[in-house]
Amino acid sequence: MQTLEFTRALNLIVEKLKARELIRVWEPLIDTRADGVIAEEVKNRFSTLIFSSNAGYARLLDLAPTRKILEKLNIAQVYEPARLGTIIAAIPSSAQLQQIWGNGYSYAAFYSLTEQLWSLVRMESACRSLLEEEKKGKIDPFPGRKILAFRREFQSPSESDSTHR
Repeated sequence: MQTLEFTRALNLIVEKLKARELIRVWEPLIDTRADGVIAEEVKNRFSTLIFSSNAGYARLLDLAPTRKILEKLNIAQVYEPARLGTIIAAIPSSAQLQQIWGNGYSYAAFYSLTEQLWSLVRMESACRSLLEEEKKGKIDPFPGRKILAFRREFQSPSESDSTHR
């Protein structure tokens, strides 16, 4: 597998598994120092994302480059039916954060899911930075700006006057 193919496949994996979104929604809730109620909107958002992530995982297995990476990283353990069942069952039945922390099995499932997704996000970011950006440089999303600035810098005064009229 070529470097660029690898980094792009890894980026697609992080995107389709909804890794960043799941972390953003759930990470604050696994902090045992936090206190309080789990809002219904947080539960609904997390449930939607976890189902979407699982569907994304199934689709990624159909693509050879992403399947190879998923297999080598053993991402299948994240989507084991027993683990997902524990997580999905715990969400609607937990009104308070303490209910998740108090059940060691549920807390372990949530915590390990979050940590595995974090590892995947960190790896994708490191690979993109070290294997892609350092070799090619960052790609400017607006390359036209540099061309316009270059033209303005090297325009003669008479050309400059005619363009501003």
